[in-house]
Amino acid sequence: MKNICGLFLLFFTFGVYLLTLYPTIPFHDSGDMVTASWLLGIPHPTGYPLYSLFGRFFSTIIPIGNIAYRMNMESSLFASLAVMMTYFIILKLISFQSAIRNPQSAIIPSVVASLTLAFSPTFWEQAVIAEKYTMNAFFFTLLIFILLKWYESIRDSQFAIRNLYLFSFILGLSFCHHMQTIFLVPAAIFFVITTLWNHKATKPQRKNPQITQITQITQIFSIRNSQFAIRNLLLFLLPLFLYFYLPIRSSAHPFINWGDPDRIGGFLDYITAKGYAHYFEQSSILDHLKRAALHWKTTIPNQFGILFLPALAGVFLLLIKRKRVFGLFCLVILANTAHCSHYNIPNVWDYYISTYIILSIGLSLTLSLPFSLIKHRALLLLLPFLLLIPILPFSKNIKGQNRSKEYHYYDEGMAWLSPLKENAIVLTKGDICFILWYLHYVENVRADLFLINGTFLHCHWLMDEITKLKPDLIFDKTVPEKRVSSLELANVRFQKYREIMEKNINRYPIYTPFADEITTGFRLLPEGLFQRVLDHSLPEDEFAKLISSSVIDLGAYQRRSKGLSQSVKGSYVKQGVLFSEMGRNNEAIKAFKKAKEIDSKDTETLANLSKCYYNLALGFDQKGVFKEAEAHYRQAID
Repeated sequence: MKNICGLFLLFFTFGVYLLTLYPTIPFHDSGDMVTASWLLGIPHPTGYPLYSLFGRFFSTIIPIGNIAYRMNMESSLFASLAVMMTYFIILKLISFQSAIRNPQSAIIPSVVASLTLAFSPTFWEQAVIAEKYTMNAFFFTLLIFILLKWYESIRDSQFAIRNLYLFSFILGLSFCHHMQTIFLVPAAIFFVITTLWNHKATKPQRKNPQITQITQITQIFSIRNSQFAIRNLLLFLLPLFLYFYLPIRSSAHPFINWGDPDRIGGFLDYITAKGYAHYFEQSSILDHLKRAALHWKTTIPNQFGILFLPALAGVFLLLIKRKRVFGLFCLVILANTAHCSHYNIPNVWDYYISTYIILSIGLSLTLSLPFSLIKHRALLLLLPFLLLIPILPFSKNIKGQNRSKEYHYYDEGMAWLSPLKENAIVLTKGDICFILWYLHYVENVRADLFLINGTFLHCHWLMDEITKLKPDLIFDKTVPEKRVSSLELANVRFQKYREIMEKNINRYPIYTPFADEITTGFRLLPEGLFQRVLDHSLPEDEFAKLISSSVIDLGAYQRRSKGLSQSVKGSYVKQGVLFSEMGRNNEAIKAFKKAKEIDSKDTETLANLSKCYYNLALGFDQKGVFKEAEAHYRQAID
């Protein structure tokens, strides 16, 4: 019965996740992860070699949907596996913790708490997108379960040894996926050593109660146990050889090749995420404590709502009978909180998933209390109320987490690429680049284009890729050999960005999404969501013709994803402003009217439209055509 319920949780949650899954490419890092996995490329640090290799395998054998959909499905699978493993962890802990009259009754709080985790907002969000967090959650739950199996089998030395060997190997495999596994290491060491200490102390006491602490230490760190520790270390290190995939594959120069890990220095900087060091706050201890307190006041409770306090209380229930398990969980939570209070990123709540799992386990322990205190038949009255508990997070989060009709990011990417001229150079920055990578490299959308992520124009690896894939692109490809300040690197990127535009503007169509100091001195022609960079010496009449013929409307993508309309409106406003600056008020009015059709209350559009009518009215007034002037004055006022 217990195993059947575990399988039910696996298939039920997987079914729910599939029904709410993104149908194509999601947001942020997903485009990078999917593209790198499919191309067997190198994603952003720390590389995630296991995710990339398994993702390529999974997306190859699954014949359903597009590649992004298959990778989203992979996240759903690992999320469901994590939910199932949480259920089995809870069953084991309840059997340790309480004297339930009917062991089968432990199933109910285990199922309820596992479903509560499955439908919590962050966990559900990560279960329907191509990201690395659900695989990490699966490894975390699997490792905790193996530790508890070892704890349970401590008196059977052979079985216990096999469990620790398995734990060491899976721990190494988990590190090949995500460095967040480090949260578990000090907690696991504490748990193993204290459990061995207690076992060595209690076992001889039946014969000799005068055993000393020195004898305990000698037994734990004996030659035999040292050999056992070495074997565990080797099993841990064995999967880590998978990281050599990164420099080997990088040396083949795949399209996605972050960080240049085929060089020794680049490899070490890459797997330690040295480029992300600026995200870690260098604040005082008090500031970090305040940030941690804020997370525990808002971020973490928001995952559970009114169930947060019962969940937290359940963790403390472990103090009654299972202090070492309590210590294990507390050390994980402390490491998790310490990391997140330092890591200053917008989506820091994603890094708390291991804490959410522990709190879900705590919730189950609280819910199991009535089963140890009340007669079994009386519990039938509680059953409907307990089974209603997972409905709370489900009903609260289903609307926000149902992404089955979410095509916005796919449509946005198509809207960026579709209107561009053939063989164009596309200069981008930021997360939009990841969506474009996916469409361009995986789905072969606009294969004629050449994409350059301007964020990395100071990096060796990007210069190598440009030299290999676009050797005729003219600009200085040297980068600083010595470590320089962030300000100097920003200046290097700025100069290369400018140089690419200046030296290639008459050789290729060049596009950028930005209108700032980088593009000063160039004419910018709105085309779709991008702006085409043109020489400032281009005659005004010719520029006006290009503006009139430029494609702004995004057709079906704009109609399906309403959020794109605001971007299209912005392009029409830019078009209108260009005409207005040339004194071509009639053309400007046409552009502003199209912007007004999209958003009739936009103050910028209305102000520009009014200004154009006013300029026309002044012109008619000066010519003495007073009737036309009056009509245009009225339109300006309206």
